[in-house]
Amino acid sequence: MEFCPHGTKLECSKMRSKVACKKLHFKKIIQKHTDESLGDCSFLNTCFHMDTCKYVHYEVDGPTVQFPKESFSKIESVETKSLGRTNQDTTILYPAQWVQCDLRYLDMTVLGKFAVIMADPPWDIHMELPYGTMSDDEMRQLGIPTLQDDGLIFLWVTG
Repeated sequence: MEFCPHGTKLECSKMRSKVACKKLHFKKIIQKHTDESLGDCSFLNTCFHMDTCKYVHYEVDGPTVQFPKESFSKIESVETKSLGRTNQDTTILYPAQWVQCDLRYLDMTVLGKFAVIMADPPWDIHMELPYGTMSDDEMRQLGIPTLQDDGLIFLWVTG
């Protein structure tokens, strides 16, 4: 889905005609300690101190995707197109699952192969973070190459 350039549903309705906007909107998270005159928190949705931060925070207004209840119990077969291949394969898609562990010690081969990998590693960025970080050497040892033979990797970096 695409984000509405107006941000909130209220701002969108002020700028648009009576036609309903089908894009994603945000809603303000206003708590007792929020001071709206300060404006938006520069950390957006990654603020680690929302319980005390006085700036305005946002969350997605409404569900981003609606799944029928039965979609989590059945397995679907879909056609896929793979990079560098001309034949069409049938792939079985399973419901999303979370892996909560120390990835430095996970045997990545149990996860299988992926055409696309999105990674946001815990870089040591010289900030006070509520979680541990990894050195460059630890990240190199993760075994990411076992997760794909060909495909794309998207890596979140700042700099």
